[in-house]
Amino acid sequence: MSTQVGVESVFWGCDPYLGTPLYMSPESVRYGVAERSLDLWSLGCVVLEMYTGKPPWPFQDSKEFLRNLLDDKAPEVPESLPWEARQFLETCFARNPVERGSASGLLKHPFLLRGVSDENKVVVTKDLA
Repeated sequence: MSTQVGVESVFWGCDPYLGTPLYMSPESVRYGVAERSLDLWSLGCVVLEMYTGKPPWPFQDSKEFLRNLLDDKAPEVPESLPWEARQFLETCFARNPVERGSASGLLKHPFLLRGVSDENKVVVTKDLA
């Protein structure tokens, strides 16, 4: 089911979708194309689930989930999360895929660098996105 960036997926034309819809970005569902921004949206979903212990979307019904996703809604980021975590997640869940940035940009986000001393920092020399 893996798809190269920019290539239309034959699997997303299926009903129901193959894969894990709860981690799909709005544009991937809307247009059926995998872009790098899909991975950043999915990363946000995973980080949110790790923080809350709950799936990123509370819906059991996939139609309700898709309706919310396509109505320009993102998973709810609890106010109880630390500020850096909320900012990181809001970047991952930007409605405009360009505003999500890149993987290398997110690696430099204060949320990921929090508590990391200079000697333990990882230096990224190549854009991973």
